[in-house]
This record gives sequence, C-alpha cells and structure tokens, in this order.
Amino acid sequence: MNRSILFNCTVKLEEVHFHISLDKSFFGAVSCSVPLHNHADYEIHVIKNGRYAFQIDGREYVLGDGNCVIIGPNVYHSIGNALSEGAHRYCFKFECSAAADEPSEIMECVEAIKKICLFENCTKEIDMVESLIAEFQTRQIGYISCISSLFSQLLLTILRDVSGHRISVGNARLSSEEENRSVAIDEFFVKNYRENVHAAELANLLGLSVRQLNRVILRLYRISFKQKLSQMRVFAAKDLLSDTGLSVIRIAEIIGYNNTGYFIATFKKFTGMTPEQFRKTRSDQVKTSD
Repeated sequence: MNRSILFNCTVKLEEVHFHISLDKSFFGAVSCSVPLHNHADYEIHVIKNGRYAFQIDGREYVLGDGNCVIIGPNVYHSIGNALSEGAHRYCFKFECSAAADEPSEIMECVEAIKKICLFENCTKEIDMVESLIAEFQTRQIGYISCISSLFSQLLLTILRDVSGHRISVGNARLSSEEENRSVAIDEFFVKNYRENVHAAELANLLGLSVRQLNRVILRLYRISFKQKLSQMRVFAAKDLLSDTGLSVIRIAEIIGYNNTGYFIATFKKFTGMTPEQFRKTRSDQVKTSD
C-alpha cells in the first residue's frame, strides 16, 4: 500500500515497543481503493458510524457502528468500502518488538492475533481516537507527550479486548506448515489473479504435485484452485464496482477475463447478482442508509 505517512511514534507497554504509523485514514479521510494487499504491520480499523465492507483472508466482512477489526501481518485484505453515506472510521497501523526475551503478557496478546479479530461496542476506543485527533488539531504545549500517552492507553485497551475474549470472529490456528502454505497460496493468487494461471504453476512453487495441491487448497479453503482464482477476481471486481465508474467490460479486462459474458456469469454465481445489479445495490445502500 503506497499511502503517505503523516505521523510516526513509538510507545512502550511494559517491555514491548509499539511503532505506530498514521496516514490520512486515521483522521477519517476517504482512502483510494486498494483491492487486495498485505504488509508486515498490524492494521486496526475503528468504525465510528456507518457500514464498511472488507475483504479479509478470502472472506467478506461488513462492519458497522462501534465495530473494530484488527488485521494481522501478511493477511491479504482490501482497505474497506463505505456502504453508507457519511460513514466514518479511523485506521492506523503498528508493528512491535520485545525489549527482552523474557515472557510478556503484552507480547502474548499481540502474537495471539494471527489473522483477524473483530470486536463490538468499542465506544471507549472511539473516544480515545477522537481525543488523539483533538491533540493533533489543537497542538497545545506537550501535545506529543499527550499523544504518546493516549496511544499507550488505546493499545492497552485493544489488547485487553483480545485478552478478555471480546473477539466475535477469531483465529483459527494452523500448523506451521499449513500456515506457511496458506501465506504462499494467498500471495500467489493476489499477485497473479489477473493472469491466466494454472494449478501446475502453484504446485511447482510449493514443491507439490497438482493432486497434492488440490488436496491442500480444499483442506485450507474448502474450494478448488479454479474456484479460489475466481473468488479473488470477484473480490477485486466488487471493489472496482463500488469505488469506480468503470464499465463492466473494462473491469472484466482488468481482473483477467477476456470474455465479459463469462465474467458476468461467474460474478453472479458467487454473489447471486450481476455486476450491474451489485453496483446498483451498493449505490442504493449508500443513498438510503442513515
């Protein structure tokens, strides 16, 4: 993701250092569409009001008022499309490192976030973010120290959410081998979904036969290689239909379909509606939402 960083800071919780980076999305600005991406940081979205649709780890999540989501490192996701007019959310990223090798409850909480954590009723977190933004806006004496203190409180509150099991969708744990394969498979599809790729290419990358690969994908995702490729293309198409005025023909070309009719049929199979119906539904949701 190639967004401009506006502010960096480091805070310390016990023996763990958190390196926080902020761009315009922290201050509620609308971000450009980034259909699918990953990075090494943890990414947090706090929804103040309205609804947002996220594609995370091969699934779609719709978040609303007071929801918070933590997306783990190297998990493929979209930036989130607003589904309602006036929707407002805050987003920031962090990475962390332990200052010592000794066991740390703080680090254990962070490491428990493998892929995605969802929380509800995050009014306390919203209040803290808005206090942070007020400090950035007023810039009174000592505001940098105040910002560091507020971020310490915000991170601790979020980690207590993790520790206290306020998680509504959590972390299915995979074996180390499965986790490595899952990351490699996700990366392959995200990088190549626009191309005419075949199972043999991914199988060769993982050192598997095509039959072994198909078994692995079925076990990890409960779908076939071909379905996984179509799924990634449909995810990307949803973002383009929601965020741009591009024609269905052009979107089909962008995501790797030479045949528009086949794209429309595939999209309908996954979503139950044509691309134009999906676009109209999303537009109507924005218009009619409170």
